[in-house]
Amino acid sequence: MTIKTLELLELAHRLTGSQNIDDLLQTSQRILDWDAARLPQSIEINDKGVITGINPGRILINGKTVCKDIRDFAACAKISHPINGPVALVLHPYQEDYLRSVGEGSKRVIAIHSRQMGMTTLLALQALWLAVSQPDQTILLAGHRYAAALEIMERVKFIIENTDALLPGIKDYSKGTVGFDNGSRVIARTINGDSARGLSLSWILIDDAAYVSYKKLQEFWDAVSFQLDNGTGMIIQSVPGRSEGLFYRLWNKAQNMGFSAHKITWDLHPQRDEAWAQSTKEMVGERAWRAEYECEFVDPENAQVSNLSQV
Repeated sequence: MTIKTLELLELAHRLTGSQNIDDLLQTSQRILDWDAARLPQSIEINDKGVITGINPGRILINGKTVCKDIRDFAACAKISHPINGPVALVLHPYQEDYLRSVGEGSKRVIAIHSRQMGMTTLLALQALWLAVSQPDQTILLAGHRYAAALEIMERVKFIIENTDALLPGIKDYSKGTVGFDNGSRVIARTINGDSARGLSLSWILIDDAAYVSYKKLQEFWDAVSFQLDNGTGMIIQSVPGRSEGLFYRLWNKAQNMGFSAHKITWDLHPQRDEAWAQSTKEMVGERAWRAEYECEFVDPENAQVSNLSQV
């Protein structure tokens, strides 16, 4: 596969951080000299753009991996284990499929999912990748509470601090914002009609959308809809809630509204079986089981589980 000129210059900029065209052209030529299309190995480059070695399957700069897509990026990521500390992020097949939606160009992604499927961590990974892989991106991480949005931001920061991937330099590392020297930034805010005020957004990422008050989520949607119409991307996900409100309507009209829709139930997790399911069902009860693990929306009038959980 031949590297296009613009892609080559962007890669050279990510490798060196330089904006000098002569430096970029020189580094681009070095990459071409070792192009994987002609030599199926990869290169190691220091911060001066000088090739220092060859490493199978990766391009490295000062020991950090240059990632070509979000799956490469995930392979370099670490997450926080409550007992073992930083551990490698190992994606399950359903997680790879979900990440592929954004990697293949979907600008609108919606998911209903079981609890304890690692979806919040995936959202943090996606937010960071969207910021570091393209210049001048503004990524909004929106939570049903500010504390929830900050929790996702903490996961973003943990990945930054423990990744083996090459990242742009950091310019802002404050409580609710991470900014990079490629002009991109990730911002954490709670969901309401003012969340996006003053922001020209590239992507909106929403976690636990079904648990945002219907009024606040509708006000937020009304405020950002013109940006969505103009190309802003959205990833919105949640354990299902009641069969009413904006998130429920988006799920049931996903295909008509251009969303890539994903239903991620408990049985997609390779470490869960029928014995686990039975034990969990006995603990949480039938109604909660169907809503929180089988991904079925709850009827608000009679407290039954709605069958309208399919696109």
